[in-house]
Amino acid sequence: MDCRELQGRLLRSLCALAAATALLGAGSEQARAQVVGVNPYQSQVCAAFGPIRQEVEQILVSIKAANGSAAGAVLVIIANNAFSNTPPTFSYGGGVVTVPALSITQNEGVTLKTLLGQTASTSDTDFVALQDDIVASSGRGPRIADGDIKPDIAAPGASVSAEVGTGNGKTAFGGTSGSAPMVSGAAALIVQDLEMSGLLRDANPGVALPGISAAPLVKALLMNTAMPNTTIGGSYLAPITLQGAGRVDVLDAYNTQTVALDVTDLYNWLMTGEDFPCTVSTSPTNFIQEAVFGATSEFYNGSYDCLSAYPFGNDFFNAWNSTTGSLSFGYDGVSGSWSATRKVAIFNLDTAARTYKLSTAFRYTGNGHDADNNKGVSISASPSVVTVPGWPTIGGGPGQPLPVALVDVTVKINAKNLRDWTLDAGTFGASGTNIFCSNPNPQSGCPTLTMFEYDGFLTIDGGADNTVRLPWQVLPKKAARTEVFKVTSNSVKLRNPASYKSGDTDVLALVEVSPNNCEIVDTLGNCVEENYVPGLLPGINATAIDIHEVGLRSYVVPGLNAAVGLPAPGHGAVNDEVIDFGVTVYDKPFRASHNYPVEFDIYVDSNADGVDDYVVFNADLNLNASDGRNAVFVADVNPADGTRPLRPYFYSFTDFNSQNWILPVPAAAIGVTNTQPFKFFVLAFDAYFTGDLWDCSPFACGTYHQFQTGLAKYQPVTMAFQVPAKGNYTLTFSKPGGGAAASPSQIGLLFMYRDARVGAESSHVILP
Repeated sequence: MDCRELQGRLLRSLCALAAATALLGAGSEQARAQVVGVNPYQSQVCAAFGPIRQEVEQILVSIKAANGSAAGAVLVIIANNAFSNTPPTFSYGGGVVTVPALSITQNEGVTLKTLLGQTASTSDTDFVALQDDIVASSGRGPRIADGDIKPDIAAPGASVSAEVGTGNGKTAFGGTSGSAPMVSGAAALIVQDLEMSGLLRDANPGVALPGISAAPLVKALLMNTAMPNTTIGGSYLAPITLQGAGRVDVLDAYNTQTVALDVTDLYNWLMTGEDFPCTVSTSPTNFIQEAVFGATSEFYNGSYDCLSAYPFGNDFFNAWNSTTGSLSFGYDGVSGSWSATRKVAIFNLDTAARTYKLSTAFRYTGNGHDADNNKGVSISASPSVVTVPGWPTIGGGPGQPLPVALVDVTVKINAKNLRDWTLDAGTFGASGTNIFCSNPNPQSGCPTLTMFEYDGFLTIDGGADNTVRLPWQVLPKKAARTEVFKVTSNSVKLRNPASYKSGDTDVLALVEVSPNNCEIVDTLGNCVEENYVPGLLPGINATAIDIHEVGLRSYVVPGLNAAVGLPAPGHGAVNDEVIDFGVTVYDKPFRASHNYPVEFDIYVDSNADGVDDYVVFNADLNLNASDGRNAVFVADVNPADGTRPLRPYFYSFTDFNSQNWILPVPAAAIGVTNTQPFKFFVLAFDAYFTGDLWDCSPFACGTYHQFQTGLAKYQPVTMAFQVPAKGNYTLTFSKPGGGAAASPSQIGLLFMYRDARVGAESSHVILP
């Protein structure tokens, strides 16, 4: 099929991506030059496979400065070679720097290049302070799988630190290795204060078992009182999913007599009867009081029968572990109206009654492209005023409850007014927050995660030293509701009941529907429970990458092979052919991140002679998690016919928190032509935690799929289309003669939906 037929049918046209943004011209040369080595192909026994790994040379900023001073430079200016909102940090140390050294952003470096030959000056007194500024290397949420706010809190981590053994010496020290001790020390001080005041009566909180951890309480206190307005680049407010609640402020945490927590899951666990086989005879409010502060000693000495299976594998643990100092409304597609309510518990730790006024606000307002007000999302708290009685006896005995109020915080979303989703995890995979965007149409030219997520704070105002905050966030995606509803001998009819979004649909030849291995595993790899709940089995350090469906298709992009330096196939074969490998994963236990931990390795036997020739795999563009964009690489694993260098050709077609993956590759790059069958199999790896193989396709590891791109068993009339909002689309297909012999692995058609709700991103039809 000619690629031009796809144009106009896909909102994100495959042609546009393949011929423009998705081709990795200069970037591919840079990535290739950085590659040091690739693990060799080992054997055709599945158990012996490992994920394709690469080691990439990294030179720290301080080493670059040291190299410059050693070479005789009088001043070293280091511009970032990739986009960032703030300059790279020196805090990792190393090298001997004897001259002034400055780090600047990529944008600033580009500006300096235009001034070469002119005179410039620097000053150590005239500068913009970056105190409370989030460094470029800081992690960004929301958390995959459930869309929760992460990180929870920020702390100094790109600075100097005391150097052990020197008395008063200082050294460069940064990253989470610097910020984590800051928060740990703050938490220790709060635990000590809570114990001394009698509010926390567990002598060894969260350590001795049985018993429940006091960590959610301590964390909430620190989050409630954090300084909320950290920045990027010195002035732009950092989004909630970059700073969490804000920069830790232990003095405010010490002074407050108020603490507020999201107790939604704990409350629901009590109200829905999920406490079996626990015996909970008290009211939900009293139970929450007891759970949070241990007003009865049963929780901390383990006598409560809810703790019999704590902490692993029980619903009470899952509910308790989700208690936190933020309000996460998650990620999902919205096709009409949507609402969700979180339950907040407000505790008054003072002896006198206190009245609190509740208010909600957006992080970004006004007329800017990141402004969230009047964009389809509203948030409210009910009641807006609440009076909480005082606690007459601090540290009172068992049965004396701590005064608490429960309030509802509700987010409502109308899909009609949401922005059209333009993000993806390939071309825009590094687009978290771009404060330098100057494109007149940023939604298409430089879309960012900040543009599509809505966030802000719930403020609970109880007066001086008793005003606390909970950050909130939601990430809605304007979605279609495409689904198959009728199949005939030569057609498939799809419909889309959504009111505001057409359903962009990719069609591939289905070669397998794989069994669901299991939802979650323990440290021994055994299945634990049917329904995964985030937070189960902390420290498992393993992630299931469980293949659901596998398919493929091909089309032509004119001029492709010449553009990327690949030979024409010859022998009457179609030139400039692209093959898309489509893989979906089960929605549970995990909506896998686009870069880590998921890695698909597709082994290709180009001429079906029983010897694997190439491996197609997806990875971060820089091969080391430093870029954010997911690309499709080809590794030559059969040197018998010469070896091509490892390189990427396209970005992956996938999205944030998606179960769908399309990995495009030039057919010529893997030696495949449309005139003869080829064989392939797919391996799914946990490429972050363990490096272990998780699943295979075909499910019987060690076997192959066979397919011929020019002779499918079932051939749809088009490979991409839109199902209009409140409409339907009928796709016809044929059964070419000889297709069953050439492509025996095809069992039907796979439909992958680009704008869909969670858990509804694909469907398939098995044909006779």
